[in-house]
Amino acid sequence: MPENALGTLATEAIRGEGGILLNSKNERFMRKYYPERMELGPRDVVARAIYNEIVEGRGTEHRGVWLDVTHIALEKILDRLPTMYEQFKNIAGIDISKEKMEVGPTAHYSMGGVAVDLKCRTKIKGLFVAGEVISQIHGANRLGGNSLLDTLIFGKIAGGEASKLAKRFKETQEKALSIPSMSVVTHNESEDRFSVIDEPIKFRNEIQELMDSNAGIIRDATNLQKGLERILELKDIFYSQYRVLKKIEMDNFPIEKIVITLEVKSSLVDCEAIIRSALMRQESRGAHFRSDFPKIDNEKWYVNIYCKIEDKDMVLLKQSVKEIKGTLKKIFLDYSKPKHSREFE
Repeated sequence: MPENALGTLATEAIRGEGGILLNSKNERFMRKYYPERMELGPRDVVARAIYNEIVEGRGTEHRGVWLDVTHIALEKILDRLPTMYEQFKNIAGIDISKEKMEVGPTAHYSMGGVAVDLKCRTKIKGLFVAGEVISQIHGANRLGGNSLLDTLIFGKIAGGEASKLAKRFKETQEKALSIPSMSVVTHNESEDRFSVIDEPIKFRNEIQELMDSNAGIIRDATNLQKGLERILELKDIFYSQYRVLKKIEMDNFPIEKIVITLEVKSSLVDCEAIIRSALMRQESRGAHFRSDFPKIDNEKWYVNIYCKIEDKDMVLLKQSVKEIKGTLKKIFLDYSKPKHSREFE
């Protein structure tokens, strides 16, 4: 696989349209892990199966597996998977109707996020949340296609509420300007200045490697603790290099470095929250899998974990999952079938 193709998303639709997964021995290994539905199993189960094949030495040269649609007619591929056909041809030079795709599991979506109310409001006035960054939507594992659906629904809610707030704010400002005795806050030029570090890409690369190695598909206390210690070290190093960009530098300082600095700053908080929550949750549930606690434990862990900052330290709180009632509860019980009891797990 060409280096420029690394990180390219191979959509779940490929498996949905009949794509099969093969290891380096050309074995259709999902027969062993999930014989009922094989490649159509839940994404967390499929990801752990791929991971298991790789660590047991049946992965490809680049630590992946093969995704194969060569048995599907070209006409169907062009009709049902036109974007994937063009993507692999243009980026990797691969005709997926004739050649297998080399794929591997990766971090794709976060089921956690920012807590909001029914109007998508956070506790910070004026800050609304929608899309992947919102929490309390998908539970422990998101269904394919639902990310687009939640973006549309909650994007509409958040956009509408933000518009209402902006209109009220505008009316308040106009009223303030019409009253001589009332002052209006003037713009502070210092608010336009940015804080940066000079080599943020090094931090981003190490954080990505650290999270993949210590808080990835298969987790355990030892590696999570190791990852947490390094994240806290990186946080100290990051802020020791953090500085306000001088006005004389503004025009020539690469905008990419400013953007990556902001990404790293956020990542350090997010990754600490992920690792601390994963350490606290001593069970496996959905995309969170602990090899030292491989079973679901509803008696102790049917809870949501909330992270917040108190006196510059991160504090974790547990709250029971809100009860689902009525018809929705029956549907949930009928279709919710966790898969953490398989022998390979």
